[in-house]
Amino acid sequence: MFKKEYGFYIDETYSNNITVEHIPFTEGINAYKLNLHFNEPTVVKNIKICYFKPMRGLLSVWHSSAPRNRALRQWFDKNAVKSNFYLGAPLISVIDGENNYCTIALSDAQTPCELNAFVDDFSDNDEICFDIILFSGVEKLVSDYSIFVRIDDQNKPYYKSISDVKNWWNYFYPAVIDNCESAEDALYSSWYNFHQHPNEQTLKEELLIASKMGFKTFILDDGWQYDGNGTADYFDCGDWEFSKEKFPNPREFIDYVHSLGMKILVWFPVPFVGYNTQKYKEFSDKLLCNNDFFRAGILDPRYKEVREFLVDTYRGFVQKYDLDGLKLDFIDSFKLLPTSPSYDAKKMDFDDVEKAVDCLLKDVIQMLKECKDKPLFEFRQNYVGPAITKYCNMLRVADCAFDSVTNKIAVVDLRLLNYDLAVHSDMLYWSKYESPTNVKKQLINVIFSVPQISVLLANSSKEHLEVIKNHIEYFNDNKTLLLHGEIQPVGNDLLYPCVSSSLGDKTVSVISCPYAIEYNGKKHDIFNNSDVEWVSVVSTVNCFCKVVDIYGKVIKNFEVVKGANLIKVPVGGMIAF
Repeated sequence: MFKKEYGFYIDETYSNNITVEHIPFTEGINAYKLNLHFNEPTVVKNIKICYFKPMRGLLSVWHSSAPRNRALRQWFDKNAVKSNFYLGAPLISVIDGENNYCTIALSDAQTPCELNAFVDDFSDNDEICFDIILFSGVEKLVSDYSIFVRIDDQNKPYYKSISDVKNWWNYFYPAVIDNCESAEDALYSSWYNFHQHPNEQTLKEELLIASKMGFKTFILDDGWQYDGNGTADYFDCGDWEFSKEKFPNPREFIDYVHSLGMKILVWFPVPFVGYNTQKYKEFSDKLLCNNDFFRAGILDPRYKEVREFLVDTYRGFVQKYDLDGLKLDFIDSFKLLPTSPSYDAKKMDFDDVEKAVDCLLKDVIQMLKECKDKPLFEFRQNYVGPAITKYCNMLRVADCAFDSVTNKIAVVDLRLLNYDLAVHSDMLYWSKYESPTNVKKQLINVIFSVPQISVLLANSSKEHLEVIKNHIEYFNDNKTLLLHGEIQPVGNDLLYPCVSSSLGDKTVSVISCPYAIEYNGKKHDIFNNSDVEWVSVVSTVNCFCKVVDIYGKVIKNFEVVKGANLIKVPVGGMIAF
């Protein structure tokens, strides 16, 4: 069924059309170029190539959209990562304990593909198998196509194998927008606290408090664009004007935000023109589909007129209201469906939706650069691959309201990709009745990212405000280490019970369960995010440390002796060496 070449097993359907070249690379890493050629344009789909490794070790699996169960699974329930322009990243890593076993990455992060890893027990060959499926789930007309496959077999910490791929991807997808200091400022969002009901006056009160606490960026999310109550869909999205009821003086409001020393981004759901808008009527013949759940049409970016409408809309808002950036949402809704219109060369200038969206984003970034110095641009999971993240400088965890564990895991996963951009948490959200300790635990869980919060500060207790203010002060004091240090998570299979970041002579660690931290005499802050009031430290030296509570107050000094130490630390508190 398969033809073997350089260790790859190629589906015999395409075995005569695929050649494999070995590309000299660094020691321990092999690169191959797979060349697909047809004598005339041919429709292809689901081209399968397999690669095998010996079945040894106790293995777990990591990829950019990995679920909480990260065990290596069997052939009938494969660990699968789907990747295209707006979804996932073409990388899968199999981990042996804390070290890399095999990490495979592809150079093409735009064309739909799938990577699988699984135990090949059905074949009874004591092997694990990697499937590379090109043109996964889509039919493409192809004459010539090439893709590079990078295979890292080096025995080194798994986080290094994953982050090293980023440097390789930079060659194929250099950044289009620069990271900037403002992208790394603590951020206040209007989403969970207002949902579709933001209003000018209440936000002024909130942002005044937020600015005094150290927040320097504000995202105005959904609901600003229409009067009345929200509908939980996008029925009224598309004509794009500030609600006169909620924002009677939008430019005055934005000037007020700037007067507080804060930047402002405004949210747009890019593909949607709601059924209740004039733009829906105008573009009814230029839609990929209608979505009755969202009560909106999905624009077809293959039309130049569609892309120009979107870019002109954003340009108008940035210029008229002096916006500092944009939050562009639902890019992953640009999908070609079986019911979508066929390509029409007379009316469309792209035959491929992914390439059309790529062009749209390129034009948006060019517009932003022309309008603003150092613009801000936010994306969210799951569009996290290098083909699309080259267009953003803020990458946020997907919505996970009140799910502190998912927020923690996703922050670490995004940091492991090591992109030159600011990784943001999903907006933190809690009840005004929540304990201050649990507020602190949510903040600690996302300490290696830019914190976004979405709670009503005016309704918050004094204790909540003190916890938040202290955390933002600590974040600002240690920002470079927290966001740019080498991220070192322990236990991919256990969902990161200990995570550290190191830069220069200092390390910050977070433990989420009883775990022994090794201390080597350098500066080290250890946060106790477990549910017990004890932290184990194994020290190579005799020294002193201080124990700090959730408000940042020193509650005792403690002498640490060489060897094993058990130190009492309040939940949410910290040891500082």
